[in-house]
Amino acid sequence: MEKQLLKLLLNFDFYRTHAHLIQRDIFPSDIASLYDTLSHCHDKYGKDLSEGELLAMHLERHPATTKPNRLTLSTLLDDVYNEDMPNPDLAADIMQSAWTRAKAAEVADMALDMYTGGDAGLEDLLALVTKAAGSVPKTTPESYTEVTSDLDELLDDEDRQQHEFGFDLQAIQDILPGMGRGRLCIVFARPEVGKSTFVSYLAGCYLTQGHKVAYFGNEEPATRVKLRVIQSYFGDTREELVNNVALRTEQFNASVGSHLKVYDCVGMDVAELDRHCELYSPDVIILDQADKMRVSGNFNRTDERLKEIYVQAREVAKRRNCLVIAVSQAGADAEGRTHPNYDCLDNSKTGKAGEADVILGLGKDIGVDTFVRGIYISKNKISGLAGRLNVLIDPFRAIYKD
Repeated sequence: MEKQLLKLLLNFDFYRTHAHLIQRDIFPSDIASLYDTLSHCHDKYGKDLSEGELLAMHLERHPATTKPNRLTLSTLLDDVYNEDMPNPDLAADIMQSAWTRAKAAEVADMALDMYTGGDAGLEDLLALVTKAAGSVPKTTPESYTEVTSDLDELLDDEDRQQHEFGFDLQAIQDILPGMGRGRLCIVFARPEVGKSTFVSYLAGCYLTQGHKVAYFGNEEPATRVKLRVIQSYFGDTREELVNNVALRTEQFNASVGSHLKVYDCVGMDVAELDRHCELYSPDVIILDQADKMRVSGNFNRTDERLKEIYVQAREVAKRRNCLVIAVSQAGADAEGRTHPNYDCLDNSKTGKAGEADVILGLGKDIGVDTFVRGIYISKNKISGLAGRLNVLIDPFRAIYKD
């Protein structure tokens, strides 16, 4: 069955759908080594592989392979080529069973460690069980679902969800009262304008509203990001937090707890983001910065790769029923502009803008030492309004004010 499974996994779509189920140790050592190369090729090139291509890439990655081992690998892949194509559903069930057994073994090992006086605690065990339980669907879901709601339900859903994630800034509320699930929002600005502080401020607002927020950062260290979100949540300076650390810790743990998750995500693929949402079901996802995320596929130009990132980010928002806020850079033409519109997005202007429901451009006057920040809502598919407004940034408390 291992050779048949390897044959199935040469198909990129099958691999992409089921790779998270694979337990490498279900393969004998020779096939496991080929599987490593197969994973590398799919993640890098994003297309189907032939047995010959897999062998060529494997030998390229392992140039010291001896002649007898090269012959063994060639014979092995000839056998793979001659295997009958297995039933994909059957193979998926086998992989899921192996995955389930492996996770059960992890849980059992941790429980035994607890029983024998190890360092693991009940919270660790619960986190492991929660992560494993129900995280893998029995079958691949269809890419389409029928909308069966009647008119009353449609109107109720629209009223309830359209503005679920509101803004605390009245200047924005006048144009955009809030955003809903399944939406993609882009926040962009030139360096040092305050876009990370702005989305940290939004994270604090959404935590106050009782939502679960997942913040993925690949620019600043995650420790700084989390501190900024906590500052924003309380509206405290760093010194105020230091002077009240015990109280603020107790208050934050009691009111927020696990509702906030902050991750360092350098090199993260958008597909990993989708799997995270499947496991933890966040209400709001912040990608800072989305442009630096990885995405599978071959792209001739940078703008093509960036467009695909935003296409997939929007799909995550819809599939996982959450709000996705993608942070992006502004191009050089936005330098010194107080109210940059989406034409100032860096690279793939049309590709990014075409996927977004809301686009907020942040700016400030060049060379002016002021806390005034301009915001241009240049795309708004929620209320249909666009507009320019001014707010104040308080970088010492990581908040924005009218």
